[in-house]
Amino acid sequence: MPELDKDSINDLSYEEIVVKLNDGMKLLESGNLTLEQSIALYKECMTMIKKCNEILDNAEIVIKDITDPS
Repeated sequence: MPELDKDSINDLSYEEIVVKLNDGMKLLESGNLTLEQSIALYKECMTMIKKCNEILDNAEIVIKDITDPS
């Protein structure tokens, strides 16, 4: 799994990030990475999780605005 920088992650959709997260988790669980590779991948996965949370938070705001447009 090639490393993604923060800008590359920001260009991905929620669904694309989830796929990449699943791939990353499989790699981490495989035990075939060095410690350094595992740490780098873990950091990348955490960045993707933060981006997913941002997307979901924004979606929640939009839904609240639609259902309660006060």
